[in-house]
Amino acid sequence: MTAQDLGLHDRFEDAMRKRLGQTGIFVEISGKYYLNEERLREFERGWQGSGSGYGAMGHPRGAQLTLRLFRMTLGVIIILLFLINILTGRSWELWYLIVALLIIWICVSMVQIFGLARRI
Repeated sequence: MTAQDLGLHDRFEDAMRKRLGQTGIFVEISGKYYLNEERLREFERGWQGSGSGYGAMGHPRGAQLTLRLFRMTLGVIIILLFLINILTGRSWELWYLIVALLIIWICVSMVQIFGLARRI
């Protein structure tokens, strides 16, 4: 059936040119879309994983979750070190550590942003 026959939004065809089309679940032939049931089963098996759970690193969402948790933890550490340094002796070595951790935090944020942008 065509996208119009199925009552799908125009975005469906845009999605088929991007990520959705790359999965191979829907196949477009002469403007009509067909469901590849075998590819759908393979895709579902891949998403279920091998019992390693939702946060598995092999799963794109698991990688994003890991990056998000690491970034949040690093942010809390930076804030705590900053407050400790302000409230105590204002050590230059601690300032260097804060700046280094802040640079790492920015890099992890960029990796996460690029990972999310790649999934769109």
